[in-house]
Amino acid sequence: ERFASSHKHIVREKGMKKVQEAMREEDSTVMIVSASINNWVAPFFKEIPGIEIFCTRIEVVNGALTGRFLSANCRKQEKVRRILALHPNRKAYYLTAYGDSNGDTEMLNFADEGYYKPFRK
Repeated sequence: ERFASSHKHIVREKGMKKVQEAMREEDSTVMIVSASINNWVAPFFKEIPGIEIFCTRIEVVNGALTGRFLSANCRKQEKVRRILALHPNRKAYYLTAYGDSNGDTEMLNFADEGYYKPFRK
């Protein structure tokens, strides 16, 4: 959390604006689906209430990282699986996805609209 608060500049500004716009839309759900570790990603979004964050989860014992995953690595088909686990009726919603790595390909193809690296300069 200390790192996130002192390093807000590493989050792509255009991406964060898109997240905030989407959160204001009626009946929208915003999910951050990342292969990055949940403990690392979540603090960057803690000021945005209602955002859903699904990342790779790691084991922490007595405040220390063990190096073991508690979940499957959230990349490729696992991203699609996580979306469907929370929102299974795929025909009931329109999905727009944004990604910037080869681990996002399956999610981008699964979406109604998929954007690859849209927030880069």
